[in-house]
Amino acid sequence: MRAVAKRKSRPGYSHKEGEDQIGQKGDPSVLDAGLIAGAQGVEHYEIEVYGSLRTWAARIGNSFAVSLLDETLQEEKDADHKLTQIAEQSVNREAAGASA
Repeated sequence: MRAVAKRKSRPGYSHKEGEDQIGQKGDPSVLDAGLIAGAQGVEHYEIEVYGSLRTWAARIGNSFAVSLLDETLQEEKDADHKLTQIAEQSVNREAAGASA
């Protein structure tokens, strides 16, 4: 059986939604928290995809692709970790205070 690529839209947050959110009115810290949550959704999706591709590359013995995908996976995980730090250390606290 031959694999055929099909383009599917990613579930969840999109760049368009992020752009729409930037234009919204409201407390900046609440909007920032929403943007970070959306960006993390994108990172999580990318981690899922690159993780699957890495697994497939390993299954077929393509060590070069595995190496590249390992690097890419680490970059995505690092970005997600940084977003979590920003959210937990400041933005989420400020947003919670704004909604109280």
